[in-house]
Amino acid sequence: MFDFGPMDSALLGIFGETITVRSQGLHGDREITAVYDSRNYEVLEGEAGSTDVITTIRIRTEDAPFIRADDVIIARQTHYSVLDIRTDPEGMTTLLLGKYKGCLAAEVLP
Repeated sequence: MFDFGPMDSALLGIFGETITVRSQGLHGDREITAVYDSRNYEVLEGEAGSTDVITTIRIRTEDAPFIRADDVIIARQTHYSVLDIRTDPEGMTTLLLGKYKGCLAAEVLP
């Protein structure tokens, strides 16, 4: 099997951006490196004809264990909610992000 580790490290080193992960009260803000992967429209279940913009970013799996669904990601001066976390066997994790619809970012942590 091909080892994607060196390629993933190079990808993060060249295209990586610092993002902030704001947990729903479990810990303080954490900064990690991520690469924007894609942005597309997705039909929302249960809402006929409704769509939402889904942004995907890739991070190192070692940075993912503390991230949970509904955590807030702050990137490019935009707030996102973590919708899904997809880990691959090669050491990278994809986060599916949606528009943040919660309280103001300053109110997430006590």
